[in-house]
Amino acid sequence: MTAFEEKENAASPRQCTVSQVDWFLELMEEDYHLNFEMDDEGLSTYDHMYQAHIYSNLVDIYHYQFEMLRIVRECTESLTLKIGDIWLICIAIIFIYALSVTVLFNSCEICENLQTEFYNSLCNMTWFFWNQQNKRIYLFMLMNSQQAIHLYISFNVPVNRKSLLLYIRNTYGFLNFLYQLNISGGPF
Repeated sequence: MTAFEEKENAASPRQCTVSQVDWFLELMEEDYHLNFEMDDEGLSTYDHMYQAHIYSNLVDIYHYQFEMLRIVRECTESLTLKIGDIWLICIAIIFIYALSVTVLFNSCEICENLQTEFYNSLCNMTWFFWNQQNKRIYLFMLMNSQQAIHLYISFNVPVNRKSLLLYIRNTYGFLNFLYQLNISGGPF
C-alpha cells in the first residue's frame, strides 16, 4: 500500500483540512518513485514495474485531487447558502425595524388624533344647563385637553407621522449622501 493510499484510507474525504492537503503535497514532492531521475538508477522507460508503480501513484493523486475539488465545491455551496441566509436575516431585521418604527409613529399619531377628537367633543357639549360642580369639572377637563398630548422620543422630538416623514427624509438624505460619496470615489 502506497503512502497515498494510506492517506486516503486514514482520513475520510469530508474531513479534509489544510494540514492534510499540505501533508499530501509533501508526499507528492518527496515520493521517491515520482521524483527521481532515470540516470540515477539506470532504469529505462520500459521497466514495467516502475511504470505500474508510477501509474498507481498518479491515479491516487488524481482521485485525491478530485475529492479535494468535490469538498471545496460542497463547502463553497454551503458558504453561499450561509451568506444567503445572512442576507435574508439582515433583510428581515431591517423589515422588522422599519415595521416597528412605523407602528410606533402611527400609534402615537392615533393617540394625538384621539386627544384632538376628545377636545372637539368636549367643546361641542351643551353645558348650559349643568350645575356649578359639573361646570367646574367640565372647565377643568377642557383646560387640560386644550394642548394635544405628544409622546416624545427625546426631549423635543414628538412621535407622530410628521416626525416619521422627517425621519425618513433625513435617513434617505444620509444614505444618498453616502451613495454619492461612494460613487465620487470618496474615502468609502
